[in-house]
Amino acid sequence: MKPGTTAARDVDIQASVSTGLPVAAPLDVRLELNVVLGELKHAPGILDLAASLASGLNARLNVHFAQVVSYALPLRCPPVPVEFTERSLLELAARHKVETRANVYLCRDRSETIRQVLKPESFVMVSVERHWWPTFEERLAKLLIQDGHRVLTVNVPNHH
Repeated sequence: MKPGTTAARDVDIQASVSTGLPVAAPLDVRLELNVVLGELKHAPGILDLAASLASGLNARLNVHFAQVVSYALPLRCPPVPVEFTERSLLELAARHKVETRANVYLCRDRSETIRQVLKPESFVMVSVERHWWPTFEERLAKLLIQDGHRVLTVNVPNHH
């Protein structure tokens, strides 16, 4: 749901009981749990938590990291190579037996980029650090909720 719309829908989860009637072949539709990282320092803690949750739900993980590139640089020339960031995220994800995709986006505006790449009504985890001022992650979580996503904010300690 995009900004400006007012309709809201609840998630309806139903269990089916076998009645002996023919059942259509199951679709390969698995739950996707999206992990949005504001900073890479949060990655180990939130990926541990997300992988544990995804494993129990037989879900796949999509990790999203929007890497800001200064206007002084061409968008295709980030200060940290995308391959380094992707490799770091995949190495962290490899510690768990959960299907994981690492997505690194080069952008000017992190919030808009994340909002554009998420599928409608996604399940999203965002790691937040509590401060007396609103953080990027807290502001992003509010925007994602307004957009109609199911957002879980977690305060995960940093791994050093």
